[in-house]
Amino acid sequence: MKKIIILFALAILFSSHDMFLKMDHYYLEPNEENTLSIYNGTFEKSENTIARYRMEKALITGPGFMFEPDTILWHDEANISMLDFKTGKAGTYIAGVSTKANSIGLTADEFNEYLEHDGVLDIYKLRTKNGDLDKPAVEQYSKHVKAIFQVGDKLTNDYEKHMGFPVEFVPLENPGNYKVGDIVKFQLISNGKSLQGHLVYIGSDPDHDTHNHQASDEHKHDELKITTNEEGIAAFQIIHKGLWYLRTIYMVPDDRESIDYVSNWATLTFEVR
Repeated sequence: MKKIIILFALAILFSSHDMFLKMDHYYLEPNEENTLSIYNGTFEKSENTIARYRMEKALITGPGFMFEPDTILWHDEANISMLDFKTGKAGTYIAGVSTKANSIGLTADEFNEYLEHDGVLDIYKLRTKNGDLDKPAVEQYSKHVKAIFQVGDKLTNDYEKHMGFPVEFVPLENPGNYKVGDIVKFQLISNGKSLQGHLVYIGSDPDHDTHNHQASDEHKHDELKITTNEEGIAAFQIIHKGLWYLRTIYMVPDDRESIDYVSNWATLTFEVR
């Protein structure tokens, strides 16, 4: 019985992890080798690797370039799932990974705390309105992560490409152009349509250390919370160089007998230099 309780607690912990796709370098040269890293936990530290059977889709695409790696090409190191690859010709590239759906059951208190902690406030308000705060919940969740990087000096419009994820961020300008002081805009879409009035968290790491995969807690910085407008667009100002990320959770009620809510988690990372 004790073992079951421990495993259940671990499942809760892992289900509440954000997932990010990060790189050692975001500005590369043509035909240069680099590594993609999946952080499952926080932006600074990965708590566990991603099981290969959970990988629904993995893709790196750029000008005249498309690489869909088989799961056997991934390897694990220090709780990070990693993929080595080589760039093609100059241009703007996108890398993305999407996981298969998984389900978890939570008590009422656990689910409510998770909604408040991870910023899924629309569902928390809905549960409050409907008198459901005392009800447990079964959530089906999946995660969809992207990174945008530059190869050579040629900026291309490949950053506009949609990965086809249930939820994803799409920049309205090429991140390769971003400079400190710029106001940048991203659109949040769900199944190809804009997602309006949705809470988005924006964070950064100005002390990005390409030689240290797992950053210490001192690298953590306060996140900015903004809400997308009627076109699903969120805008914020770049205040320093370094790595930047956007994250959100889009959750909706579900009327299936075994599922109460379906959530899709989305993140996007890029570098400003």
